[in-house]
Amino acid sequence: MKKYLLPIILTSILFYACKSKRAADAGVKMNETDITASDTSKVAPSFFPVTNYILGQVTEIKKTYTSVKYYLKRDGHLDSTILKPEGFELYLDELRHPAIDSVSMSKYFREVKFNDETLGLTTLTYDPVGALPDNIPWKRWDVYIEPETGFVKRIYMVKRISADRIAQFTWLSAEQFKMVFINDKDAEHPKVIDEMLFKWVY
Repeated sequence: MKKYLLPIILTSILFYACKSKRAADAGVKMNETDITASDTSKVAPSFFPVTNYILGQVTEIKKTYTSVKYYLKRDGHLDSTILKPEGFELYLDELRHPAIDSVSMSKYFREVKFNDETLGLTTLTYDPVGALPDNIPWKRWDVYIEPETGFVKRIYMVKRISADRIAQFTWLSAEQFKMVFINDKDAEHPKVIDEMLFKWVY
């Protein structure tokens, strides 16, 4: 009896496999159509992960450099000192929150990409799509990338840190980091309060 059942079982398995494959193929095509037609509008744009990139750079600085030269310009006076890389990290709190990435910012900003022939760099510019809520202090940021190598040359960011003060951050990879704090209570006559410059030292 078993020898008669075996061909029947094998035939049934083959029939089911072929049927399943046709159903799966149809399902894949249907899903692809659905994604093309509707779901792409729900997928968040892929922004350059500014915060994670800078934190990765900080890790490399602590591994590679022995110290950081710190300059502070205030009221026309310039002072300088030497920091340990670990001490330099304490000045970066304003860069950490809120994180600049696709998840946090794609709802509020748009990315424009273009090749800047003057600089010889690919520029990613991020500007608000509308009025920003109070919990989003970032006003805008730009990322400059060498197109041939993918090396991130510079990141420029603007953040509101209080009702009458904004900060401008400029990160030059493998070189330095600059923070400029500006009182803009009088929009027509903004005043620079502090300038901080950090340079990596081997």
